[in-house]
Amino acid sequence: MYSPQTKHSRLLQLISLACLLLSACGPASEDLAATMAVETVAAKIAAFSPTPTVTATATETLTPTATITPTPTETATPLPPTATFTPEPIAALAGEEAVIAYSGPGKVYNKLAELQPGEELYFIGRSNDAEWLAFTLPDTQEAWVSVADLEDLNFNVYQLEAFDPPPTPIWTHKLVVVNDTPLDLFVSIPDAGIQYVNFISGQSLVFTLPVQDYTVFISRNQTPGGYTAYVALDRDLTVIASPTEHTSVYITIQ
Repeated sequence: MYSPQTKHSRLLQLISLACLLLSACGPASEDLAATMAVETVAAKIAAFSPTPTVTATATETLTPTATITPTPTETATPLPPTATFTPEPIAALAGEEAVIAYSGPGKVYNKLAELQPGEELYFIGRSNDAEWLAFTLPDTQEAWVSVADLEDLNFNVYQLEAFDPPPTPIWTHKLVVVNDTPLDLFVSIPDAGIQYVNFISGQSLVFTLPVQDYTVFISRNQTPGGYTAYVALDRDLTVIASPTEHTSVYITIQ
């Protein structure tokens, strides 16, 4: 098979040969015939030659430009304020004798521990009047000591939180009054609301009283007198006093 280019070349050669033959034929009629022959051949050539196919150029697809997202500006985190140093509320026990720790701010409370001189305590609170300070015993129980028993305080006691005191315990002891005289007597304890209770010779009277100081009057009549009688605490039956010529005797119940 011939390619289109080869065929086209051979047709041109045939046309050229035809022109030479016609020119050799002589007069003008021959020229006309030759011209017509040439046109006919040219028309055939044009019809034979394929129309070139135009290939469409692909349209370039534009890629959209990427959107730039702005980078957020980093906000600086402020530094926390520098903590103010507050010393721990520490104090040592003063004196050379042991100090009693109580269950509340006062000696009317239960005794919890015996603390040694020089021992350091870490305090967690104070009484409203700031005369007693609270701390924690090793068994986590709250205990109190008097500020008067402390030394080397490295803080102001008022910087501690004021604690509400626990309920005051009601301690009671039995006060025994014994009449060892041959006379009938009267006993009066005004601080306990006891007025002129009669008791005969050899009789004992027992009074249950809260912890505090009392004045006990012993008299022959319902007025203060001065007769012999024994006054004791039944806790250990220790004789507190045996007035013979005195109107009254002072009793401390502890």
